[in-house]
This record gives sequence, structure tokens and C-alpha cells, in this order.
Amino acid sequence: MFKHKELYYMAYSGNSFESPFYGVGCATATDIIGKWTKYDENLILQNPGAFAGCRV
Repeated sequence: MFKHKELYYMAYSGNSFESPFYGVGCATATDIIGKWTKYDENLILQNPGAFAGCRV
């Protein structure tokens, strides 16, 4: 998670990293404990074969 200007950004993952349905998404919020909104163009990373072994 990081803050840029007035917006917080949080990366999150779903499913097992070994699953073909694994993905990493992004959400934003104006307050760290406020309502988080998923990025419109989620997923930001998907398909584990494309980035297996890489650290993000």
C-alpha cells in the first residue's frame, strides 16, 4: 500500500498463485480506513505463467 497525493493505493491478490485464476488487483481510497474502490481495469496482473517466480 502507498499514498500518492491524496489517494491511497492497495494491491491485493486472489486465489492460489498456482491457480490459472490467480490475479493481482488494485484498489484506491481517500482514507486508509474508508471505502476502497477496485481499479476500473482490474486485474493488473493475471495468468501465473506470465510472471511466475517474479516479485512485484
